[in-house]
Amino acid sequence: MTKEELAARLTGREMGEELTEAEDAEAKAAGLVVCFGHSDDNLELRGAIYDEVSAWRGTTLVLYRARHGYECTTAETQAIRELEDDAALEAAFRARRLGITVTAVANPKDLNANWHVISPLPGAAFDVLEKGRLFCRGVVLDVADLPL
Repeated sequence: MTKEELAARLTGREMGEELTEAEDAEAKAAGLVVCFGHSDDNLELRGAIYDEVSAWRGTTLVLYRARHGYECTTAETQAIRELEDDAALEAAFRARRLGITVTAVANPKDLNANWHVISPLPGAAFDVLEKGRLFCRGVVLDVADLPL
């Protein structure tokens, strides 16, 4: 499965039904990361990275290779320095320098939506709805595109 195929499958889903457990497992096996805003304060990542990050007014995450796969942390220097593993710390700083990020923009001016998830990495966009209205434009990334 490619990021484009998964994004096409996810487009038009309602908030809370973004992807099934089976699709999450497929995404993980394919090395894909599904990124989307949820509720009014969370950035969700599923697939090759499984995390939920507080994003009340938006946030930027750094994606990096960890000992057992891929992980993320907030892009602020303090958050990166809190990583306990030296190799993860170095990987996170290197990823930040290279721009390996995902940004959740809350109430974006470019969309009439609650969230717009963007990345400088090549990705495939998909739309999540809430009662038929655009709620979030998310992005599917492929870890093979991460320049690590």
